[in-house]
Amino acid sequence: MIYRRVQWTSPRRPLRRYFSPPIRLLLCLVQKDPRRFVWIKSLSIKARDILPSTRTSMARSCFRRLWPSRIHLVMLLFGLLLIAVANAAFFTPEDVPGPPEKILVSPASDTSMRVQFFPPLNVKPEGVNGAPVIGYKVEVARRVDEVQTFSVAAIGPILAGGYKVTFKNSRGIETTSCIPWNASEVAFEMALEELPNVDSVGVSRSALGAAKNGFVYTITFDGAYLVSGRQSDLL
Repeated sequence: MIYRRVQWTSPRRPLRRYFSPPIRLLLCLVQKDPRRFVWIKSLSIKARDILPSTRTSMARSCFRRLWPSRIHLVMLLFGLLLIAVANAAFFTPEDVPGPPEKILVSPASDTSMRVQFFPPLNVKPEGVNGAPVIGYKVEVARRVDEVQTFSVAAIGPILAGGYKVTFKNSRGIETTSCIPWNASEVAFEMALEELPNVDSVGVSRSALGAAKNGFVYTITFDGAYLVSGRQSDLL
C-alpha cells in the first residue's frame, strides 16, 4: 500500500468568501489499485491555515459545489419575501368602516347634549381602507324652518263662523276642511297636517284681541336639515 500526499492552493479570491464553516479534509489509504481506497482519518482546517504556495483544484470544485447552495439560499429568501408580501396583502383592509354601534344621546344641559357610541364592528387593528381610524367627527343637524302667521279678524265682534285655508307649495294646492273661527292651536294644527302636501307643523295661538276681534296663529313648517359643521368634543 502507498500513501499519497494531497496538496492544494488558495483560489484567486480568499476562501473566506466561499466557505463559512471550516474546510473538512478526508485522508484516505490508497492501494495499488486506485479504484480501491479506505478512509482512515478526517480532520478540519480553517481557511487561514491553507498555504498559498500549494496548488490544487480543490477550491474550485468546492466552489462549484457551493454555488447551487447559494442559488437555493437566494430562492429561499425570495420565497420568504413573497410570503411576507402575501401576508401584508391579506391583512390590509379593503373597505371603509361601518357606522358606530350602540349610539346613545342624552341631554347634558339646556344647550348641549352628550353622544356616546362604540366603534364599528369588525374593525381590524391595522385600520380600514389602508389607514387606522384616529377619531370621529360629531355634527349636529338642525332644521331650517319656515314660519308664517295667519290672522283671524273682524270689524265687529265675532259670534260664530268658520273658514277654510288653502295651502300651496311645490307639491300642489290643497284646502283644509272648515275650521272654527276661534279654533284652538291644536285644532288648527290638525287641520293643516291633514293636507297631503304638508308634512309636519307647529302652531301657536295668541290671546283674543291680538288681531281686531280675533286671533293670530303662528305656524312653523318643518324644513330641511342643515348640518351646522364640525362640533367640539361632547364626550
